[in-house]
Amino acid sequence: MAKKAKQTSHTEDEEFESGMKEFAKNFYRMLKEDPDFAAQLECMVKDNPDFAKTLTQGISKEILPSPVSVDDWRHTHPLNMSCGSDKFYTDLANRIFRTFANLMLPPDLPSGFYIEVAMVAAKYLEDFVSDTGVWRAMRALYRERFGKWLPFFDTDHDDYYEDDLNIEDIMYLVWQAMMRTGQADGRIFSPLSPAVKEIATLVYDVILDCADKAPAATRVTDHMRKEFKAGSYVAMRYLALWLVMDNSITATFRKREELLDGVETWIYERPDLQPQQATYCLQASLAWDPAIGMTGDGSHTLLASLARVHGYDHTASLLDTVKRLSMTAYAVERYDSSTVTLKNAMGEEYVVDINSFAKGTNWQGIRQVACEIVKYGELWHQNGLAICNGEAPDWNNGPIRVDGFTPSMTQALRDLVKRKRGRRVFYLREFSEVFELVGIAAPPMMGTAPDIDNLLLLISDTAQPALFENQCEIFKDPTNPYYDPEAPKEVLEKESLQFICNGGVADDVVEYIARKRLLPHASIYTSQGRRVGKALVQDNIRFLLGFYRVRPAAVSLVDDHDY
Repeated sequence: MAKKAKQTSHTEDEEFESGMKEFAKNFYRMLKEDPDFAAQLECMVKDNPDFAKTLTQGISKEILPSPVSVDDWRHTHPLNMSCGSDKFYTDLANRIFRTFANLMLPPDLPSGFYIEVAMVAAKYLEDFVSDTGVWRAMRALYRERFGKWLPFFDTDHDDYYEDDLNIEDIMYLVWQAMMRTGQADGRIFSPLSPAVKEIATLVYDVILDCADKAPAATRVTDHMRKEFKAGSYVAMRYLALWLVMDNSITATFRKREELLDGVETWIYERPDLQPQQATYCLQASLAWDPAIGMTGDGSHTLLASLARVHGYDHTASLLDTVKRLSMTAYAVERYDSSTVTLKNAMGEEYVVDINSFAKGTNWQGIRQVACEIVKYGELWHQNGLAICNGEAPDWNNGPIRVDGFTPSMTQALRDLVKRKRGRRVFYLREFSEVFELVGIAAPPMMGTAPDIDNLLLLISDTAQPALFENQCEIFKDPTNPYYDPEAPKEVLEKESLQFICNGGVADDVVEYIARKRLLPHASIYTSQGRRVGKALVQDNIRFLLGFYRVRPAAVSLVDDHDY
């Protein structure tokens, strides 16, 4: 009898569940198709928040498919590696995603935010349990630069652990997900928003609930340590690509979609390329991204920190030397069994590992190579696609410019910084004044567009000089003729924060701006008031200028078809 009763109960549960699914589907259809029903539901939600939570949870559970598959999770590993732990972390990400139905969250959170948080929270636990060390490496870079573990949140107390799970870590990662998903639309969120703490608390509770049962992704950790021990250039490039593209803790939002868009563009422009060739070339270039992660450092810097976390200091020192030069034409000067020496238009020579080119390359008849090269240790390496030619390059069409500046002009501006006792920020009327600064006659017809009132010039020792249009007025500087202390404070606050969020400022310029307090009006809206909002930005301005060097992936989310 007991067995029969149990079977009957199970049948009733199945019938009830089936009925709930049917109800939820009909409800969802009515919600989409009947405006009057939607309006009535809105009134019910306002009058009864508990009803809204229950209904949202039911719809999420019964209708929406699991947003994360095991295959999706496998893609968060180097080389899309599969592990026995994949299903556990897939289920965890989906569980976290489902729990958001229990929260009355702001309706205007960025598209993709919920899944981004679910993925990064599950990856945070996997990283900790597996001793992969990515979070530790990123946090170590922040501490090295700023003297504490995290921005915004208090970590100077006994309950914050360097080698354990922390609610403050989750709060930061939730805020990071908000900012990264909202970055493409210019969305800015306060780290002190109640939503950040509410979401982080919920996620932290879920993680703690299953932390003791969480399995390690040992294949990933073993692979990573094996590659660090060998330290080969190609292996390091693939690990860097993993940090740039797929590791949820460090990867730029929608970077994988940007790669796919780039492959389509390359194939359109170069019909002779196969999809796999275009993919390989773009991956090779994107791997050495100049700005990723919390601090906006180059991927090689974060990878070097990760190598040090695992004790591979020699490989870390090799990664410290990484420097990428974009594709350009080189003359082949000489070659032997191990290296080929290339010379650019400025007469600079680069000794390149000959094994980084395609096997069987017949160097005897090659006089020109167009390629991208990356320095790693003592040698440079061809990176991605190389186009060989039997004719010498023609450099008689004028100097090669990089971002509007020739190498000689860039060096002249860096020498100017030394003469000006370290000054890195200049306020100009037009582009021709750049030449005046270094004592060079401007070319004929050199000027600026009529609608540009001023030009901000930033000079770095490590990056190309940068020009910004109509930005001078936000810099409080005795040498700045455009600064108006009587300008509306609200305008100065908004435009200063927008400048920070546009990114593009090198570390040495960031340090100069922060030390001289050149952006004193920069502030962020917080529910705690303007004073708190201003302190948040001013106390963390070095961090924010680096954080926003990470640009959102250039992905169109709308089809460009004509209907």
